[in-house]
Amino acid sequence: MILSTNHYQPAISKLAQRLHCFKARRRIALEVYRTETVLSQEPVSVCLANKYVWECSVMRQLQSRQLFDYWNRIRDGRPAPRRDEIEPSDIRQLLADTFILEVSGSLRTISYRLAGTRLCAAFGRELKGYGFLGHWAEENCFDVAVLLGKVYRDFKPVIFVMRGETASGKTVDFEMITLPLEPMPDGSIRLLGIATTEKMPYWLGTEPLINCTLRSSRMIEDIEIANSDAPPLAPSLLPPLPSFESEDYTKNKSSLLSQGIKRIAHLVVHDGGKN
Repeated sequence: MILSTNHYQPAISKLAQRLHCFKARRRIALEVYRTETVLSQEPVSVCLANKYVWECSVMRQLQSRQLFDYWNRIRDGRPAPRRDEIEPSDIRQLLADTFILEVSGSLRTISYRLAGTRLCAAFGRELKGYGFLGHWAEENCFDVAVLLGKVYRDFKPVIFVMRGETASGKTVDFEMITLPLEPMPDGSIRLLGIATTEKMPYWLGTEPLINCTLRSSRMIEDIEIANSDAPPLAPSLLPPLPSFESEDYTKNKSSLLSQGIKRIAHLVVHDGGKN
C-alpha cells in the first residue's frame, strides 16, 4: 500500500508545534535561570572586554546625555536618587523613549515597570510587565543581566549599544543607558533608562523588533560623573524670588498692598466681590 504525503501531514504538523513549544519553553527557562543566577550571586567584578568591543567612549545621543544629566542633578551627590524624585514633567521631551525596569528579588525577574510609547512601538507590543531579557539573544542574556547587576548593586550607570533585528532581517542600533535608583521600601529595585537611535528608519514602528544583540557596553565611572555639568532640563516657569531683605522687594510689596493686591505663595489675589 502506498501512502501519500498528505497522510503524514497531521503528524508532521503536531511534531512542528511540539518543537516550537519546546524551543519557546527552553528560551523562557534559560531566561529565568540566567536571571536567577545573577540575582543570587554576590557582587563580582566582571570584565567583558575580551568579548565585546568597548566603543561607547561617550554618550553619543543627546537624549542619553540629557537623561544622565537630569539623574546626576537630582541625586545631588548621593549614589542614586529616589523614584519619587523623578518628575515626568522635567523630562517630558524624553518620555517616549524612557523606561523603568523593576528587579524583583523574590520573583528573580527583571521586567519593565513602565515604557515609553516609541519604545513600545519599536517592539510592536506593550512592554509593561514584559521581561527585559526576553528581547535579547540567548548568548547575550547572561551578560546583560550581569551588567544590570552592576547598575543596582554598585550604583554604576551602564551604556549599552544594542542592535535590534526584525523578522525580515532589517537592523537598527540603539544607544541605551541604565541608571540606578534607590531601592524601594518593599525591597524591590528600580532602574531608569532610555533607548534611542541616531537615525530613525522609516520602517521602525511598523516592523517589530524580535531579537536584540549586545554590540558593546561600558560603565560610567565616578570621575566622569563628577565632571558632568547637569543643568535643569525644564526651566522654571516662575521668576526667581527676591530676597526678603532687599529694598526693592519692600517697595514692591507696599505698592501691591496699596492697590489691594496680595500674594499668597505663587498666587496673586486681587480684592473684589459682589457689592
